[in-house]
Amino acid sequence: MDSWPVAHSRPEPLLLPRFFHAALYLATPSGADVRAALQAGLLACMTTPAQGNVIPPGALYACDNGKLGMGWPGAEAWFAWLKATIDRYGRDRCLWAVEPDVPMDATATLAASMPWLERIHSLGVRVAFAAQDGSEHGHIPLGLDRRAGPRGLHRVEDLTGRPPPGS
Repeated sequence: MDSWPVAHSRPEPLLLPRFFHAALYLATPSGADVRAALQAGLLACMTTPAQGNVIPPGALYACDNGKLGMGWPGAEAWFAWLKATIDRYGRDRCLWAVEPDVPMDATATLAASMPWLERIHSLGVRVAFAAQDGSEHGHIPLGLDRRAGPRGLHRVEDLTGRPPPGS
């Protein structure tokens, strides 16, 4: 089983932190101690469009979309930020990018996120799906076959190995 169950695909091998952890916690680079832990590989950095923090040199990072808070700049501005962030800090250090979602609504999140799959993947990073209320009903796209493209939901299976509802 893929060790990154929230990701749709694995474009390249992941650059692991200098110290492997059963769980890698993500934080914002909010102070000297946190920044030192980020640079040491003890933490990874979570960033959003509205955050504005500089990711410390060498730190792994992930890109959230800012939909839950007040940081969503709109679809095209978000994608431009995502591309600029990956260009600035490197795709080899990016753990994943969270597709646009609809907070608290799994069905709407699935519909909103799937059109972004190929665009994000074209940047060379993993694509993460934000599980929402209702995801327990089979609305998590695990095991997507990239060859089928964004419309390949018929190839998605949940953790039990069953196809998603309606497939």
